[in-house]
Amino acid sequence: MWRLCVRVKCDRDAINNHLVSVCVRVFLGKKEAFLLHFCEEFKKLTLADEKQDLVDNFLGKVHAEMDNDPIWQSASANQLDLARVVVERTVMARVYHNALYPNGDGDVYRDQLLHDHIKKLAKVVTPNHKDLRIPKVYHYECPWPWA
Repeated sequence: MWRLCVRVKCDRDAINNHLVSVCVRVFLGKKEAFLLHFCEEFKKLTLADEKQDLVDNFLGKVHAEMDNDPIWQSASANQLDLARVVVERTVMARVYHNALYPNGDGDVYRDQLLHDHIKKLAKVVTPNHKDLRIPKVYHYECPWPWA
C-alpha cells in the first residue's frame, strides 16, 4: 500500500510539472512578439552586465504579467514558483547560444584553443616543477593533479 501511495504522489508531481510547463508554453505563446523583441535586444548588447540587467528586467515584467493573466489566477504558490522557473529556463534557452558564444564560432575556437593549451601545460607543470618552487613537504598536501 505504501509503495502505491509513493507512486501516486510521483505521478501527481509529474502531471503537475507537465501541466505547469504546458501553461507556460501557452502563456509565452501569447507573448511571442515580446519574447522575440527581448531576444533581439539581447543580441545587440555586448556587456555581460547589460545583458544581465536586460534579463532581470524582462523576467520581472513577465512575472508581473503572469500575476494578471487568467491562466495563473487559480494556480497554487508551488505552481507559480515552478512556472517562474520554467519561464526563466525557457527564456534562457532562447538566448543561450548568444549568451555563451556571442562571437559565434570564434568563441568556440578560442575555448578549444585554451583547452588544448592547458592540456599541454598539465603534462609539464607538476608540483615538482622548478618554477613553482613548492617545498617538497607540501607536495602531498593538496590535490595537485586537479589544481
